[in-house]
Amino acid sequence: MDLLITDNQDIIDDIEIKGPLGKSDHAVLKITCKLDCCITDNIIGKLNYGKGDYEGLRKSLDKDWVQMFDGCYEDVNKIAECLRNVILSNSEKYIPSVSKFHK
Repeated sequence: MDLLITDNQDIIDDIEIKGPLGKSDHAVLKITCKLDCCITDNIIGKLNYGKGDYEGLRKSLDKDWVQMFDGCYEDVNKIAECLRNVILSNSEKYIPSVSKFHK
């Protein structure tokens, strides 16, 4: 039995059975849906690692880590979150972003 679960059957436009999945008795289904959504431009920002100032990034991280993580020593999750925030904020400073990158 192949199954499609929805709370609104009006969105289902067409269901095609494409054939079995490998040697199993399950079928591949192609389901066409009617969805109301707004169309957005798929512009996302990405870091351009090829043009990063890695020497500047290294120097920005060459600090007193005890002071940098002040207040984060309660548990390992807090330490990991602090480390992540330090690396991300410094990466944004020293690695330029690419705009108008289309998916």
